Amino acid sequence: MEFFGRLLLSHRPKPLTTKALTEKSWFSFAAQTWQNACTCITSFNYEFDLSVGGSGANNSAGGGSGGDSYELVDFNSMAHFDEPEDYFDVEIHVDKSLGSLYKDCVKIAKNYTTSKMNSKGKSTPKIFKTNHGLRAAWFDAWYPKPDDEFSIFVEDDLELSPYWYIWLKKTWRHYGNRSDIAGIALQRQFNMFQKPAADVEINNEGMPFLYKLVATWGFSPHPKHWREFLDWFHSIDNEKFDPYVPGLITSDWLHIHTTMGKRHMTWEQWHIYYGERHGLYTLYHNLPRRRTTLASNWREAGVHTRNSFNTKDYPTLDYCAIELQEFPEKIDKIWVGMHGKKR
Repeated sequence: MEFFGRLLLSHRPKPLTTKALTEKSWFSFAAQTWQNACTCITSFNYEFDLSVGGSGANNSAGGGSGGDSYELVDFNSMAHFDEPEDYFDVEIHVDKSLGSLYKDCVKIAKNYTTSKMNSKGKSTPKIFKTNHGLRAAWFDAWYPKPDDEFSIFVEDDLELSPYWYIWLKKTWRHYGNRSDIAGIALQRQFNMFQKPAADVEINNEGMPFLYKLVATWGFSPHPKHWREFLDWFHSIDNEKFDPYVPGLITSDWLHIHTTMGKRHMTWEQWHIYYGERHGLYTLYHNLPRRRTTLASNWREAGVHTRNSFNTKDYPTLDYCAIELQEFPEKIDKIWVGMHGKKR
């Protein structure tokens, strides 16, 4: 199987900031993918407050306020490889805005270079002339043509474990031929969106499981199903069509965004609707020890969150967990009204 990967750091608007770019910000991420030719897309939002305060922790971007030289942190060394021929390309997407940090982000995108470890990879900035919004940032980022190209989408305030790459690679190799997998998640599953919605984790004894709810943090979509999903979305009148799934609070969220004139700022409900009608699941892996995760969320303020939390949701996995070696032939499917019962 030949792999193709890309990392999407997606756009999440917030009130414009006038703070200058500092040495510390949320631009820290690992973007390794695998098997010869691959691409990573990073798309960051220049409307964010790029100064850390107490929120950025390990995240950093070189260059100070007013400086002429900017570069992203050397995230290439943060992921562990298991095959010497692996390398990746990087695409850095900058959405258009009138925000005061727009020029800083364009400079970062244009000046970024890959590390010596990833010397075969190339970096390509993509500077958009108009503002696309969150939904388009996802849906326009990648249209897979062959079915053996894989990608990963990582939003701007995530921190990845050094072990995410090897696990994701092995997981696709084990389950890439299944017809019921919409994608693979690096994040922990913690939400039950059946009304009344609640934060409830599924305890599957450290084994991977399939869950109906799509992931939004560290999501690697199945190329065939992602392409078919995009084809379906663009074939309908998506400004009038209502992708309603009874009993889910996410259906209400899309209605609220529509009344606020922000229908273009959400994408999850479209995928939930499509997945429900095509029997698709997302593969999750809730690691049991210390509730660690392959993708931690710093929960910065944005479209869906007014204030920054200044902490990660879960600790980032920093050791090679034995559970990451488990790839059972039979995986539990968990779905009865999305409230976590096994089928």
